[in-house]
Order: sequence, then C-alpha cells, then structure tokens
Amino acid sequence: MPQCAVLHTDDLAWHHGVFSWDELLINDVLPALRAGRALDYRPPAWIARGRQGAITLDGSRQFVIIEGVGSSQTSIRPQLDVIIWVDTPQSVRDSRDALRVAAGETSATSYANWMSEENAYMAAERPWQHADLIVDGSDMSDHDRETQIVLRVLPTT
Repeated sequence: MPQCAVLHTDDLAWHHGVFSWDELLINDVLPALRAGRALDYRPPAWIARGRQGAITLDGSRQFVIIEGVGSSQTSIRPQLDVIIWVDTPQSVRDSRDALRVAAGETSATSYANWMSEENAYMAAERPWQHADLIVDGSDMSDHDRETQIVLRVLPTT
C-alpha cells in the first residue's frame, strides 16, 4: 500500500513483556499516529537497557499496519480501524521461528518463554475471531506474494 508504514509490536515488547506493551501503544504511540505526526519513540525498556535507535514512522503516511500476534488484544481493539489476522499453519510458523532462533535473533530459551505466553494468549483471546479479514499466511498458496493476498473463509460456529 502506498503511504503505508509498519509498526512491529516485537519492538514495543522488547524486554517489556510479550503482551504487556499495550499501554505503550495506546498512550504513547497511537496519539502521535492518529494526529498524523512523525513518530520517533524509544520504549522505556530500550532506554533502561541501552538499546540504540528508536521506533520511527514518517509523518507523511496514510496508513499504519500494527503487526504482531498481540496487535488486536482486547485492550487495543477499540483503537483499531480494521483487524487483519494472518492465519498460518503451525508447521510453517515453527519452521520460520526455527530460522529466527538459528540466526541468533533470539535464544532457544527466550523463544520457548515467548511461545508459552503467546500460546496462552491465543487460547484465551482467539484473536482470529475478532478479525475483519483473514489472510492466508501459508507458503502453499499459488500467488504473487508481492502483489496479491489470499483471503480465507473460515466456517462459522
């Protein structure tokens, strides 16, 4: 999408808690985004642990995608215009995550702890049930990943 920026919730969650960063988004980030201002934000954990840089988003954007499993958690949902869930099979997620661990992006222990919290969140909140749109995140769809998305229709319960 032209004039679109992406905010990665992993950056907010860095040494802050897998799903306890929602107040940072609601109180510190979203007001600037909603006002159309550029964002140059250093989360408290970045400052406390000496992480360089900041979460930056250009002020000339029209859209912001807030990316991450917990981006539609209960406390945040009222702040969102559209919720998109990327539905990806467990085997695909596991292989992608194994690459992240192998690359040193996270340790095996940190990953196991993260997934423990993520699995509990998924079971409790079932975020796909609150989505306005569900996108196929598998590697099996025959489409151009640069220009096309595949929507999935899930059975209603």
